[in-house]
Amino acid sequence: MEHAKVGIIYLTYNSFEELKETIITSPVQNAVEFKYYVIDNNSPKTDKISMKEWCDKHDIVCILNNQNLGFAAGNNIAIEQAFNNNCTHVIVLNPDTIIHDNKFLKILLDEYGDHHGVLSALEILDDNTVYSAGTNILPIISMPLKRLRGINADTMADSLSDVDAVEGSCMFFDKYTWNSVGKIPESYFLYFEETDWCSKVARQNLPVRVTTKTKLVHNYSSSVGYISNVYLYYIIKNFPQFVISTQPWYYWPTSFLFYVLLWIPFHIYLCVKSLQFLKIKYILKGAFRLSF
Repeated sequence: MEHAKVGIIYLTYNSFEELKETIITSPVQNAVEFKYYVIDNNSPKTDKISMKEWCDKHDIVCILNNQNLGFAAGNNIAIEQAFNNNCTHVIVLNPDTIIHDNKFLKILLDEYGDHHGVLSALEILDDNTVYSAGTNILPIISMPLKRLRGINADTMADSLSDVDAVEGSCMFFDKYTWNSVGKIPESYFLYFEETDWCSKVARQNLPVRVTTKTKLVHNYSSSVGYISNVYLYYIIKNFPQFVISTQPWYYWPTSFLFYVLLWIPFHIYLCVKSLQFLKIKYILKGAFRLSF
């Protein structure tokens, strides 16, 4: 393998303090050259000023957007810049993902090898249970399902597994894959775009894999919020687009039945269960593709 240089990319929106803590507490990565790239999706002006000053002080590339471009478009800018700055690989991480392993990047590079494609580490929660070991798409209904969710991470043997998709909170890939597949789809704004992109990786006959030899802690949705207005709107709005973009046509009828009979009602149930009845309007807006 050629000398590797990894661009570590963090997309942030109203989460500068969390991101700063994440970077400060991350251990130095042994035996790997790397460079941080922070891209901000139009946080408040005071946050952007503080972020730029802090990044400049720590030799971190800081990119400030003048509007919220969403997950894909924001990350695409930083990925493009990292590869133009002679990075051989990049890893896209969430600001709420915590790395404790000082060999994290070395393990990913070794596992990745010369196979290209996209790779993720095991993602766990604070209680050491698995948040995600990749995603598989259930046939017929096209539902993305996180693998091994809730399992005690200490009980898992080291493995390298093929999956349908990895989480957008941890995506490791090289320049060859980027040039072969293209940008992460920007039409989603939030949710499903990384799963769509992984399907395009697979269609190029490149591997989509997860290794359990290293892991990171995912403080799930600390910046967006679980069952937030944003989550409900885009998780409902984007499912039909995801189905049409990635699934064979003969799955479309059953997938849309699943969407109408289970996907939408399930999210309404979550609002009712939590007594957040007013949030149901964001589900309906998403379903009818009305503006947020």
